Amino acid sequence: MNQYLLLKEAIEKGNIISVTAAHTELPCGEDIDLDLNSIIVYKKSDQPFNAVLT
Repeated sequence: MNQYLLLKEAIEKGNIISVTAAHTELPCGEDIDLDLNSIIVYKKSDQPFNAVLT
């Protein structure tokens, strides 16, 4: 499930300051899914637990 559009909308509204994705250091083959770590910086500390982000 791709959450990019929801994250982009939350950034435009100012609820999220930044989103960063980085790949893990584990080797990947063609048959292994790409594993990404996501870092989301929220404007307020209680927003990750809020049901309505956008």
